[in-house]
Amino acid sequence: MRLQRQVAEPGPAAAGFTTFEQQVMEKRNEYAMELERVLDELKLTTALLAEVAGSKEVSSRTHEPEELINYYSGVFFDLVHQTKDKLIRLVELILRTGPFRKKYKELESVRVAAFLKRHGSTLEAIGIKSLLEEWKDDGNGPLSVVLKHRTQHHHNLSKLQYDNKFLNVRMSKILRMPQYSTLFSEEGRRMIEEIGAKSLETLKADLLKKQTDTIELVEKNLNQIASRLIEHFKIPTDVAELVRTVTGYSATLRAQEVSNETSAAKLQFDVAHLKEELTACATKLGCADEILSVYVVGSAARGELARSRLQVDVYVITKNVTIDDACGPEIHMRVLSQSDFASEKHKKDRFICWSDGLLLVGSAYKFEERDFPRPGVLLAILLNENVEAELESGKGEASKMNDEEFEALRRLSLRVAKLGLDFLFALAMSIKPFYSSSRRRRIEHIKATLPPDLRFGALEQLYHGGTYRQADLVSVIELLLQLVRRELPKLLVAKTAREAPKYKE
Repeated sequence: MRLQRQVAEPGPAAAGFTTFEQQVMEKRNEYAMELERVLDELKLTTALLAEVAGSKEVSSRTHEPEELINYYSGVFFDLVHQTKDKLIRLVELILRTGPFRKKYKELESVRVAAFLKRHGSTLEAIGIKSLLEEWKDDGNGPLSVVLKHRTQHHHNLSKLQYDNKFLNVRMSKILRMPQYSTLFSEEGRRMIEEIGAKSLETLKADLLKKQTDTIELVEKNLNQIASRLIEHFKIPTDVAELVRTVTGYSATLRAQEVSNETSAAKLQFDVAHLKEELTACATKLGCADEILSVYVVGSAARGELARSRLQVDVYVITKNVTIDDACGPEIHMRVLSQSDFASEKHKKDRFICWSDGLLLVGSAYKFEERDFPRPGVLLAILLNENVEAELESGKGEASKMNDEEFEALRRLSLRVAKLGLDFLFALAMSIKPFYSSSRRRRIEHIKATLPPDLRFGALEQLYHGGTYRQADLVSVIELLLQLVRRELPKLLVAKTAREAPKYKE
């Protein structure tokens, strides 16, 4: 059920948090695993008890076999009590129904009688009330008896060391001490030794039988409760369904991976010519001797360069020089000093170089994957935190142009198309986590995820070569600004509320 929920609602998990509903699912899963652990430890304790044969020295103190037997008995009592507590907490979690509006609060204490009274009719309908009654501390069944022994052992005088068989073992050892053994005949000493050995054997055998019987009762009880809960709540257990769930979960995880799709083999420009222009621009800017690394980013290094693309984007990392925006005829440069590039302010730029950058010149920057959020709400915000300001800037530029400035209009149209498509992709990523630098795959994800009223089909045409007239471009930018102002706050609220945003069809 937990995996199914994460497949159905992958956004929160991808962003590193869970919804309140997923928190309940996680708790159910954790308590189910806890019950398996405690059951295994019950069996382990019985196996260790069966192996007790001699004494054991710990911190210069020798523990006799009867003491080890009592130790494992006490551990066994506590584990049975753990089983009861975890079972009730699990059932209580399963009985909870959504929608969950606040964080799940653990039960402060587990009293079976009170739990049965509170949920009696529901438990009766499921068919597990009588099964849970077997865990009542004041009941008369075998499990209740074990729980009473645990209470006595834990809170009052432990009765384990006052068992007749235990006392016989101790008495036999005392009477065999030198100061007492001389008082008995050879036959008497033999009988005392036999009594001790027989009592130890019986003590161990009786406890093993009781523990084995208790484990059988616990397993039977848990299996019956599980079977009826599965049937009542229609919890999927079919192998084929499980395979589909795991496959879907694996696909969800794969979609959250960030893969750099650039390579030297895909470059769609003359590298030598680009390096010449890069050197010329850097020399003109006075930073040619400062360059540490140059990354080419975007479609040109992915083999997806649009025929209408006017410039190649590069990041230039220098020793000490930062220049926000620098352009040449065929190159658009972001020049950042190594300290600026490593700062929180430029985390987006580092992500772009890491996820979509190809080293062209210099030494590779040491990126840290854990420095970046996974695909989801947080990454959507990181990549679009300045989108409103950038669109406002574009609107200001467009309002000063006229239709005769074709190249400038084309350049701005492309920039606006990229901003719009990137923001739509951010909305889609926040709902269904997925990341790709490929514009084609981003558009596919937008179409598959967002409702029709949030899609801007014209942006796709604009990106692939269309150019708006000046007035139309201003109108498109204004529509995008309205979209950003309406939807970006939802991403920010989702980040605060720790869940994925919802969009109506």
